Amino acid sequence: MDRLRMLVICSLCFFVFGCEPTEQRAGSWFGGESENQAPIIEFNAQSDGLTLNLKATATDAESDELSYLWKIEIGEEEPIQLEGSTVSFQFESVGEYSVELFVNDGHGYVNSSKVVLIQEPVPITGESLFNELCTTCHSADGQGSIALVFSKYPDRPSLSSYIQNFMPQGDAVKCDESCADLISQYLKEFNQLYSEVEDLLVAEQMFTNSEYGYCDTCHEGTEGRSIKIKLGSTELRPFNWNRFDTVEQLVQFVNNAMPYNDHEACTEKDNCALLAGTYMWSQKEVVETIVNVEGKALFENLCVGCHRDNGMGTRTNTELGDGYTMIRFKAGIDPSDPNNIEYPDKDSLINKVALSMPQGAASDTCESECAANIADYLWEINDLGFEADYSCSNPNYVPKQVRLLTSFEYLNTLKDSLSIDVSEIIAYFPKEIGGDNFENDVSSANVDSARVQEYWNAALTIAQSAIAFQDLSPLYECDITTDSCVSEFIANMGKTLFRRPLLVEEQLKFEALFEPSLTQSDPMMGVQLTLQAMLSSPHFLYRSEIGESESETEISTLTAYETASLLSYTFTASSPDALLIEAADNDLLQTPEQLSAQVTRLLETDRAKEQMARFAAQWFGADEIMELPRNYVQFTDFTQEVRESMKQEFDLFVKDIIFNDLPVSTLLNAKYSYLNQTLANYYGVNAQIADENFVKTDFGLAKRQGVVTMGAVISSHAKGDENSPVFRGIFVRKDLLCQDLPSPPDISGQGGGFDPSLPVRERMAQHANIASCYNCHKVIDDLGFALENYNAIGQYLEQEYIASTGQVVEGNIDSSGILVGIESFLDDTSVPFANALELATVISQDDVSKQCAIEKWQQYSYGRTEDIACQKTTLFDLWQDKAFTMKQLLIESVKVPGYLNRQ
Repeated sequence: MDRLRMLVICSLCFFVFGCEPTEQRAGSWFGGESENQAPIIEFNAQSDGLTLNLKATATDAESDELSYLWKIEIGEEEPIQLEGSTVSFQFESVGEYSVELFVNDGHGYVNSSKVVLIQEPVPITGESLFNELCTTCHSADGQGSIALVFSKYPDRPSLSSYIQNFMPQGDAVKCDESCADLISQYLKEFNQLYSEVEDLLVAEQMFTNSEYGYCDTCHEGTEGRSIKIKLGSTELRPFNWNRFDTVEQLVQFVNNAMPYNDHEACTEKDNCALLAGTYMWSQKEVVETIVNVEGKALFENLCVGCHRDNGMGTRTNTELGDGYTMIRFKAGIDPSDPNNIEYPDKDSLINKVALSMPQGAASDTCESECAANIADYLWEINDLGFEADYSCSNPNYVPKQVRLLTSFEYLNTLKDSLSIDVSEIIAYFPKEIGGDNFENDVSSANVDSARVQEYWNAALTIAQSAIAFQDLSPLYECDITTDSCVSEFIANMGKTLFRRPLLVEEQLKFEALFEPSLTQSDPMMGVQLTLQAMLSSPHFLYRSEIGESESETEISTLTAYETASLLSYTFTASSPDALLIEAADNDLLQTPEQLSAQVTRLLETDRAKEQMARFAAQWFGADEIMELPRNYVQFTDFTQEVRESMKQEFDLFVKDIIFNDLPVSTLLNAKYSYLNQTLANYYGVNAQIADENFVKTDFGLAKRQGVVTMGAVISSHAKGDENSPVFRGIFVRKDLLCQDLPSPPDISGQGGGFDPSLPVRERMAQHANIASCYNCHKVIDDLGFALENYNAIGQYLEQEYIASTGQVVEGNIDSSGILVGIESFLDDTSVPFANALELATVISQDDVSKQCAIEKWQQYSYGRTEDIACQKTTLFDLWQDKAFTMKQLLIESVKVPGYLNRQ
């Protein structure tokens, strides 16, 4: 038994580390008395015009000496016979000929035959070489899976050089200098630029030609090593190549806007724009960007807390640049409109920094030289300067990634694929700690040795349970003792658990686990080993979003099976169902219409309803209600029954809004919820509800509205024994407005702690005494004060209770305040409100809440906190046409360009 256990462990280790199983020996030679095995043979036939080249390969288990005989049938004549493993034969005419190979090892022979086609030699041209070597990737029209991008090469010689050195990918030696020259000549017809710009010397002469405005007067140096753009009579700025993705864009820019002082001087006449722009593009790789190093250091020290290291801020609301803390060089989409220019010149930017930055800091923190250096640095790196491109012509995509199944997804996957409940097993898995509340955040899904061990133990337990208690016959429905049934079982199980068909090598590795030496001739042991191996495989534990592309740097498109998994786990938190797999089998998951139809179908399932409630609970923090630590001596009313009722209320309310196709604003302004009698009494709602059922109930006079005042939400943003206006203010900024705040500064030695015996407004007023604190708290605290009527367990109070002293503050709670900044906490918006209900209404009516809903859904569906700005802008437009209902947000989200692309 110990030997069997050791064989099992070793074999599974071989599987995990990729070792190949030992091949079985062939049958005896001719089935006669000799135990000698027959050679295994194959041959290759290649024609070069009328010449046929033949090459045989053979392997023999006993290493016997082998002899080779070829027979070539030519009409009625006697067959031509040739000897040797490699031979050539010259035919006299074209046609089809039969070739047969005989291999003898001294004990007998084996043979193989095929028909070959002999044709006249094809003349070697650029077109024939392109069709032979290039069309697999580029197709005959150059627009295949990898489209030809001519803008990378300023002239035909540079293209020819690239082809010679790097093409075809993976076998560049196939195309020598003459081959590359012929192909590049042929490709001229694909791109007008190559037919016109054959000589960079001519292009350089146009660049320096005085008749057309002396380009190099502003763009110093024909060698291109210090190309600059003059923004004024004295101001010079490094040329920003990121503004142009292709040479065509640069040529168009020169045609429309150059020379700077006379746009008509260089247009299409004499190919001026074409030649000058092409020359500038040829110098792109050697341009050195000039950066103010001191300004960069000052910016990183003083400014990145709000603006990040690229000046784009903590969030970007739209492609147009309405960032929450973005440094906006242009405030609008029309660069020619002077009213849209926030900083028309560098002096205005210097003044802004010197007079008011950093916000909340002492007025003399960054003056004169400091401000000048920062402004100079910002002007150099600014991507939104003159003639900025506000379109989505160069969108960003979700990175290529693999996504670890969350515990919830693991649970659902096994329940749906194997009908096994693994609730007790996943209790041992580490708790997910996701970014921005969400458990599926890719960056936090780390697997250490302890977690690997948990997965291995789980796989063993599940496999043993499946064999002992489950009916697996639907996975094979045949006699598992036969080889054909083993293959069928493995193929079905693999496609179910890996969510795609198995590769041939994977199939063979799993079949090796049924070897009698491992199973002691018990096929069910093979089933168990296969299950254990599959369930501990990365192909089960992770779902791939890599896609297909020619290289790691290319934009890829998800495969049909990756798409099926993306849709299924996004909308149901489980593996693809039979209809999704069938759609993937038939490659019917490509178009926006196909994707949205699948999403519409999935949203009708119970899994989807559970998944959407889970998404919303993590968005607003309601998922923490069951585990909130609270002072039970102080809060005796906060029972387990109340917690469960709050969680149920939240789930039913969210499902009502999503699946009854209600506007997203209803999340914040609804005057009703789903209550049982326990929760109605707890909230002070006058209602009679029978049998503890949950019923849609109007709040009436109760001071409740939407998710903000819901017990499961408001309680989750408080301390264990008292309210926290800071926690709740950050909640409003971060989760309702999607505005990130910088980390708190170190204030040690700047006034000590706040007096906990003071009323909350007096305590929070102390933030004004510390500049580094006040900068953020001036946009946080009022929002938290709005929610002061709701205590740490979600009850409504008229008077403030101070936990540290047990005292009740005289007078009613003041929940009024001012919402400073809606699109950005740095903008000039200032909206007063009287209480939490008014604050929630103001936010619900502004587009920023809709933008935030998009952002939260993108974070959850992609598993990433990065902003996919162009997709967000496009989705907002699509969603606007659907009345901003939550259900339509989910459906429209799969229609945006780039949804299936990864980079």
